Amino acid sequence: MAELPQSILCYPMSLADYAKYCCTGQLPASVKHALSQAAQDPVLRAILCAMEIVGALEPLSATRPGVCDPVVFFTRQITLPAATLNPDGSVTPSEARVISFCAPTNRALVIQKSRLSAANDIAANQPVPLPIYKRVNLATFGEWCLPFEPDSLPGAFVNVEHIIVPAGAGFSIYTQNWNPNGEAVFFYEARFWAAC
Repeated sequence: MAELPQSILCYPMSLADYAKYCCTGQLPASVKHALSQAAQDPVLRAILCAMEIVGALEPLSATRPGVCDPVVFFTRQITLPAATLNPDGSVTPSEARVISFCAPTNRALVIQKSRLSAANDIAANQPVPLPIYKRVNLATFGEWCLPFEPDSLPGAFVNVEHIIVPAGAGFSIYTQNWNPNGEAVFFYEARFWAAC
């Protein structure tokens, strides 16, 4: 079998490299290589153009786990005690960490599903949008910035899903109970995997 010339050898794009692109805007080396080859090869240019039109120039492991990637499905019920009613009439909410995500140092983490919901009436009628995202460290993203500003209406739940966490980055999710008259019960479920 004849050896393929170096110019047409494939360079796989890792999800970790693609996550860096999401944070920095710098294309992975494998994509830069393919684009440089496309400048000289009209067939490759047409293939890459067609893939770009349908949004297929990204690793499949961003939307589905690879055959070697185990999937973690995590569920949890959280019961928060009543909030503290202070002598001055203010309320100090009870709080619990729901989950902390941390991508491995050599792989990206795909969080396909991460959903907190109310499991009783008290949880459903909190005065602040839940859940609360803290200690967000998503490479150059810095602070968490949602693409919209959720209304601060009682009972609002704003869950962020399909998150690609770059290698070594992470964040935590918390929930609160502002009601001083009873326990709030929440249900949480997540589905995620690490991918090369």
